[in-house]
Amino acid sequence: MYMRAFNLSDFYFIPVEKEPPYMCCVVKLSDELIRQGNKLVDEALIKFKEYRALNPNTIKPYYTNEVMVLGGNNAPRVDAKEFIDAHDDGSLLQI
Repeated sequence: MYMRAFNLSDFYFIPVEKEPPYMCCVVKLSDELIRQGNKLVDEALIKFKEYRALNPNTIKPYYTNEVMVLGGNNAPRVDAKEFIDAHDDGSLLQI
């Protein structure tokens, strides 16, 4: 979705080692991976739109007043599809 929001056609990662000598490289996503990602985004947006139409007043359950810390050994491992299925209330995005 980031690529769509900014009308980008290419996506690059620049991984950097955390310790000296801090080696790095540039990694470009293939067109096929981008197509696969766009397909998943399209499917998720359809689900969100359908749910939103049925539940327009649903409270967003994934927002919290607590500070969420990401990173380190306690970083949550989240599968995108599992996250969407678990939080599929249609309010992440409005179409």
